[in-house]
Amino acid sequence: MVEHAVAPAGQERALSVHGRRIQLFEGGSGRPLLYLPPAGSIWWTPVHDLLARRRRVVLPVHPGCGTSEGLEAIETIEDLVFHTLDVLDALGLDRVDVIGHSLG
Repeated sequence: MVEHAVAPAGQERALSVHGRRIQLFEGGSGRPLLYLPPAGSIWWTPVHDLLARRRRVVLPVHPGCGTSEGLEAIETIEDLVFHTLDVLDALGLDRVDVIGHSLG
């Protein structure tokens, strides 16, 4: 079986959350899927392209990673959870399925 190459679907943009810039990647359409990435510097990968074939994949980069601001407001994992809820509010999403990788 031969796999066909998938064109990159992830589009990068900035999202403002409480006056802080959040680096965000999105791709695909359909029911929203929140993908919480690991801490680091690799965001949109081929697996996200595959997910975006059937879903709207939303990948916000954590504060302090990439170009996302707001690390000074994150002291506990609960702070990161509330930050993520604020991101969803800013996107107008009230229900999403969630996938997390490492810190995500």
